[in-house]
Amino acid sequence: MDYTKMLKKLVADNDGIISTKMVTELGIPRTYLSELIKKGMLERYKRGIYISTQSNDDKMYCFQMRFSQATFSHESALFLHQYIEKMPEQPIVTVKTGTNTKNLVNNGARVHSIRQDLYTLGETEIKTRYGRNVRTYNIERSICDVIRNRSRVDSEIIVSTVKKYNDSPEKDFSRLITYAEELKVAKILNNYLEFLQ
Repeated sequence: MDYTKMLKKLVADNDGIISTKMVTELGIPRTYLSELIKKGMLERYKRGIYISTQSNDDKMYCFQMRFSQATFSHESALFLHQYIEKMPEQPIVTVKTGTNTKNLVNNGARVHSIRQDLYTLGETEIKTRYGRNVRTYNIERSICDVIRNRSRVDSEIIVSTVKKYNDSPEKDFSRLITYAEELKVAKILNNYLEFLQ
């Protein structure tokens, strides 16, 4: 069996980013990872994640490969939806209440937790700027999240996000209001919306 060929195909099929888990699931011995690193075709990005030297450094995709239990939220979600221009310095994610967050925090993430029935509310997939899918929340959920956490979010970000959403042809106010009620921020959301009138 040509493991080198299999590994190269795996790298190509996954846009240049693979994990040790993917390699072992295919039955490819890990020594072949070392072989491609020595040849300068792969680099060890972080523990368990390898990136092609020909590939873009897609930090958000790599982060979620390592921490599949985390969903990009708050300002990270706003960045993915192109509501803010600058990617937050640290990944901001949400996990289910009870999830062990030690590794996430040790790897620089700002972590929010929420009970299981609200964890998947508004969950969606979106492409990073490099065209790879990551899990995040839709824009309505993301607006509610930053409002819920307004004491730690720049008020300018909240106002400009609500304004941009209000001006968007794709806005869905009924969904936004439903989420705001579920997440107990309907009254505060109304204050922001009235401020725009």
